[in-house]
Amino acid sequence: FYQRQYIDSAQRFSEAMRLTNAHVEALDMFDSLANDPDLHMQMRLQPGDIQFVYNHSQLHDRTGFVDWPELQRRRHLLRLWLSMPGDRELPECFK
Repeated sequence: FYQRQYIDSAQRFSEAMRLTNAHVEALDMFDSLANDPDLHMQMRLQPGDIQFVYNHSQLHDRTGFVDWPELQRRRHLLRLWLSMPGDRELPECFK
């Protein structure tokens, strides 16, 4: 789970680890690589599509969208958290 804005925003709390220039440079490089079009793929899901994403090994994001005004045409997504035997433990809030 990576959200740069959470890392930057945490700096307002005195108990948060202070980011050094080296930390910021590393985060900037990570952001640059993560946003490099040569290193990622885009996909458009169609009605009925299923997408499985392994959160422990894939960095993923979503683009914005404008939903249909009619209730029967609106986007309907379901999220399911699966935990395979022997894999990383899920946080308590997901159990």
